[in-house]
Amino acid sequence: MDQGLTQRFNCGSGPAEPDRLIGEVRQDKQWRKEGLVPELELPYKPPAVLQAGRVAAAEFGVEQSLADAAVIVRHLLVDRLALTLGDEEALDLFDEAARTLVLARGPEDAADMITALVFQIVAFLPMLAGPDRDIELAYTEWLGSQITHARRQ
Repeated sequence: MDQGLTQRFNCGSGPAEPDRLIGEVRQDKQWRKEGLVPELELPYKPPAVLQAGRVAAAEFGVEQSLADAAVIVRHLLVDRLALTLGDEEALDLFDEAARTLVLARGPEDAADMITALVFQIVAFLPMLAGPDRDIELAYTEWLGSQITHARRQ
């Protein structure tokens, strides 16, 4: 490795240079003064959707991804009339809740949450389709009706 890079980025062995650390602290203070680094409000209060996820995990005794999926479904159920009517503000709030969970959990846990949501949908499909109906056909028809409804708006 280039010796200059090793020294510049402190990748080699040995302690970091004190002057460089002092410069980094000064730079951080400057960035904070310029508003480039947001100040944290203490005590930190996580978004409500994250708190709801923790509560759901404790309530049901399940892993976080399944609890987060339950929170998203509950969130949708609370505002389903507004969502059915296509209220943009309600859709934005729902998107923000989902985005908050995905960003907080990271890609792997977000994928787990999506899988949990899919399993919930599949579990409800037989009830929605009815006793003598093809589940896949019922879902395809429902999905088509939702797409048609969204395009009309």
